[in-house]
Amino acid sequence: MIRLYQRSMHNKRGDAVASAEIGGRDLAAIAPLALVIVALGIYPQLVLGRSEGATVAKVREAGERAAGAQTAGEAQPGQGAQRGQEPPPEQGVPVRPAVPRGGDRP
Repeated sequence: MIRLYQRSMHNKRGDAVASAEIGGRDLAAIAPLALVIVALGIYPQLVLGRSEGATVAKVREAGERAAGAQTAGEAQPGQGAQRGQEPPPEQGVPVRPAVPRGGDRP
């Protein structure tokens, strides 16, 4: 069984066999994509700088909505606490006592 696999997958090519791995049209389609990927890997700020204004506006809008909901005392579904703020006491997470580690075990 292994000989069949080896011969069908790793057999030597003959002299008259031409490789058809990638042709000119394939290369013409792939080369620009590869260049864009490399360019964005080297200089991502090209795209990020153009989208920064919209991103900042959306984050500011979401922050204003969350602040408005918290000041009105209404918790809307899907809105969590903002970063840096502690949850109200009634929504706090219970804290488990510390477990002794190492040589403190009996």
